[in-house]
Amino acid sequence: MARLAFPEIPDADRLAALAIRVVVGPVMAYHGYQKLNRGAGGFADSVSQLEVLGMALPRVMGYVVVAIELVGGLCLLAGLLTRIWSALLAVEMLMIPFVVKSQVGLIAPQGSGSIGFEIDLLIAACAVALVLMGPGPLSLDALLGIEGTRPARAARTARAGGTHPAPGH
Repeated sequence: MARLAFPEIPDADRLAALAIRVVVGPVMAYHGYQKLNRGAGGFADSVSQLEVLGMALPRVMGYVVVAIELVGGLCLLAGLLTRIWSALLAVEMLMIPFVVKSQVGLIAPQGSGSIGFEIDLLIAACAVALVLMGPGPLSLDALLGIEGTRPARAARTARAGGTHPAPGH
């Protein structure tokens, strides 16, 4: 079987992290902003929803969700503490199908007025990918030295007989 001849892109996985960050970060930050922007009454409605769902400490969890989405989303965009915020976001998004949308299903029936949890799973998958890949080279994590170079990868490549350019070259 013939293989497709796509050119190899050096450090494509690290550039993919940037692509994920610049989409997921602002989307989540806006969701968190919306929760705060509805005012005290809107936030109270969100908290009362958490109470109805049986969430322990609903007010605290409301603030946690806003922090993960707003602060975490902005940090993902900037690539700051990426793996930590991504892990928190993945946990939040993986809880939604079980806690919030368990009665709706993966894809809500057309005309039901509900939203399924397919988008939540996509965001969770992106967050897990960032936990595994890290923020990439164009991030505050890299600039501040929070995420270093990949010596293990370079060593594996060298053992395999390939060459891998040093970061920044």
